[in-house]
Amino acid sequence: MSQEDNFHQRTKDRDKVFGLLLTRARVKKGFSQDELARKIPCSQQLISNYERGKSLPSYQVVLRMAYLLGIGERKMREAVVQQKLEAIKRRHGFR
Repeated sequence: MSQEDNFHQRTKDRDKVFGLLLTRARVKKGFSQDELARKIPCSQQLISNYERGKSLPSYQVVLRMAYLLGIGERKMREAVVQQKLEAIKRRHGFR
């Protein structure tokens, strides 16, 4: 992988930092997207959107996910905030 490709991959990953955290934790716990969605409760499509960085959950959903997945609430909230900041930077051309 070239340096430019590596840079673009890191930038892309920052755009979905919460999604990556969620995906890793969900898989580690052995939940499918559908199983996690039923426990939250929400739709499987919404879990998919969170994981792909297309949307972010409410604070209440973050709390529920943290509990279900055994992740610290603070770590999950920080991932949400970081992803929001990246979206703002991208929207305003700070890249």
